[in-house]
Amino acid sequence: PKSPLCLERELYYLEWNSAFSIFLLILANGGIVMTITIAIIFTLNYNTPVVKSAGGRTCFLMLVSMLCTFSCVYFYIGKPSKVFCQIRQPFFLVSFTICLSCILVRSFQIVCIFKMAAKLPK
Repeated sequence: PKSPLCLERELYYLEWNSAFSIFLLILANGGIVMTITIAIIFTLNYNTPVVKSAGGRTCFLMLVSMLCTFSCVYFYIGKPSKVFCQIRQPFFLVSFTICLSCILVRSFQIVCIFKMAAKLPK
């Protein structure tokens, strides 16, 4: 039914000083620190067989996209500006999609390796 009254909507957003926001920021910062640490370890040991078998360049792409995904938390806290509203969703979607794509490619490579190994003569 049509109503002659207009209701004003209230905008809710995460405040920087709320407990939930602080918890999310701690988790995001922990993820950023761990991702950077792993990237440094991978860089120092890039030519070793372990890093090469883990995926090499694909792992670096995944680490960069994970870093972008963790940094997206900062876009969702505080009163959003027009620019942040337009950037935050696509930025998160692209970085998260790249990360999942790297995991999917690596999983497919492992499945193919095991299928080929099963067909080899013993």
